[in-house]
Parts: sequence; C-alpha cells; structure tokens
Amino acid sequence: MSSTPRLGLSILAPLWRAALCAHCLLQVAAAASYNVTDLGVLPGGIYSNGFDVNNRGQATGHSDLAGGGDNAFLWDGAMHDLGSQGYEFSMGFGINDRGVVAGMVYGNDGARGFTYDGTMHLLGTLGGTWSSSAMSVNNSGVVVGSASITGQLTPHAFMYDGTMHDLGTFGTSGGEESYATDINDAGQITGSADGPQGRHAFFYDGTLHDLGTLGSDGTYSQGNSINNLGQITGWAENDDPWPMNKHAFFYDGTMHDLGVLPDPWNLFSEGHGINDLGQIVGISYRNGGWGHAFLHTAATGMVDLNTLIDPNSGWELLEADGINNLGQIVGYGWINGDTHGFLLTPVPEPTTWLLAALGGIFYLMCRGRLIRPTLKLR
Repeated sequence: MSSTPRLGLSILAPLWRAALCAHCLLQVAAAASYNVTDLGVLPGGIYSNGFDVNNRGQATGHSDLAGGGDNAFLWDGAMHDLGSQGYEFSMGFGINDRGVVAGMVYGNDGARGFTYDGTMHLLGTLGGTWSSSAMSVNNSGVVVGSASITGQLTPHAFMYDGTMHDLGTFGTSGGEESYATDINDAGQITGSADGPQGRHAFFYDGTLHDLGTLGSDGTYSQGNSINNLGQITGWAENDDPWPMNKHAFFYDGTMHDLGVLPDPWNLFSEGHGINDLGQIVGISYRNGGWGHAFLHTAATGMVDLNTLIDPNSGWELLEADGINNLGQIVGYGWINGDTHGFLLTPVPEPTTWLLAALGGIFYLMCRGRLIRPTLKLR
C-alpha cells in the first residue's frame, strides 16, 4: 500500500472559493486603470482647472468665483481659495511637497508672481514695472518663472531664492524673451529662450543649454516640466507641414518625438508633466481645436487617458498637466457640461490584486484561521 501523503478535499473547496474571489478582483481591477476625483469649484463657481499635483496628492490650479474673476486654489480633499491680494485674478501653477504654491495674480495694473504657504507673498520683477509670474517651486523653496526686465515689458526667465536672478536668453539677434516653467530638487530648470534660431527649449544648470527642435526646419520648442533625473518634456516643431508640426517630446540628452494619439483626427501634441519614473502627461489636439489628455510611458507609448477610466464616469478628459511619483494626474475635462479640474488616482494593477488575495489566503492558512488541511494516507 502506498504511503504517499496527499491533501484532503477539505482544502480544495476554500481554495476554489478563494480563486473565484481573486478572479473577481482581477475583473474589477481590469475595468479601469484610474479613479477620477472631481476637484470641484470655489463657492459660486462653475469651472476649474487643475495644473499641478505634489507627492502628497495636493493639487493647485484656479477656479472662477460667484462675483466674477478667478482665484488660485489649493486642493487637499477640499478646495481652498488662496485669494488674489486685491488683484482681479489669481492662478496656481505649481505646488511642492510641503504644500507651497507658486502662481500669479494679475489685473489691469499688471501681474505679480506669488508663493503661498498659508500667506500669499508677492514677488517682484527683474527691474521692470509691469509683470512677473511664478510657475514652479521646488522642495527647497526655490521659485522659477518669468518677469519683466529693467526699462522694458520684455520678460526674462528668473530663479528666486530670496533674490531674483535673471537667467538671460540665447542671444538678442533672434529675440529677447525667455520663460522658466519648472525646477527640480537639484535646482535644474527648464523653459524656453530666444536666440538666433528662434525660441528653443532649454535646460539650465548654471548655464542655458539649447535643446533644439524635432526637425531641421523647426523654429520653436518649449520645455514644460523637468524631473529629478533631469529628464524634460514639452513640445517642439518638426518637419511635418502645419498644423501637424508640433509634437510632445521626451528629453534625456536626446530629444525624442512622442507623436500624437493613434487617431487620424489627432494633429499635434504637447507634453506638460513628467515624474521621476519618466511617465509623461499632456494633450493631443484633435482637428477642431480641442484635445484629449494622454499618458505616455516607455512600455505603452501614448495612451488616451479616457480609455483608462470608467466609461460610465461621465468624464471627458481634455488635458493632463501634472503627474506625481505615485502616478496621480491632474488636469481638466468636461463633466455634466462643465469644465472641472480632475485628479486621477491609479487603481491597483491586476497582479497587485492577485498577489494581495493569495498573500492573504496564505497568511490565514498559516495562522490556521481559514482552513486546517489534514494529511491522509492512502
């Protein structure tokens, strides 16, 4: 008689039930890749836009007001009005992991960049009298943006660390303007600057470096976001005929064309945000003037974010502007006929659900709380 041990049938039924449960979890996880949160509006408002999200899931942007005008907000599960310091409008463009917001107030008397840390602090200019705008603030509190220079309305990119520093341009023969759009925690900056060949995206590490364009005939490019690895996204002209000559790019020492969404109606695209994983978000414009928000990864290429949410959510995601290291994305879209800011939060991948389910089963088995398998001799 064989004495080979085998598991009794008492273990099979609960394992089968657990397998069915795991299968259900897989189906739920596969149904949508992101949950959508409506950022809402400020009291009395009807629209809002979300522009940036930090690694704590806090977001900033702007919303209209009941009495007219727009104000910047900080969202942390609820939308908080940051005010406008007596100006007609304000907008929040960037937020660091401490919840400090960078933005701009503006009106008939010009514009001023600001930071907000519970109190709004207005920034100056580079000697000009008209305007400044703060676009990003890193975790050390260093701010970048653009501001008018002495004797002119012309803006130059600046870095502010308690003092305004002019980042200059590539030269005056092709123009005199520059704009800084983002700064990482190493103090590296991206934006765009005029020079002999047009206005080009730049990488700044103490010196302006011209990133060029995507084609031999390109005149314009713009860096919009830089991660902590120094990788950049934005948009650049290529050699395609107008209006198909503007594509999102990824820069890692070489400028890579990200193309457009795989739809014959999509003509051009822009990259707006990049996280430390190299995930990029932005907008791919369709014929007719509006666009769809996209996510680009090395594994998937460019994907319409509308295909990664519940199709019954009621949302049409128009533009994605920021992405944090958790994969959360902010932007704006249409919901119930109104334009609202959104926050997308990844749901666990199917493998995550399966591993969690099987891990829980194994844990309970080891503790003897789910089943007590017995060895039977045959």
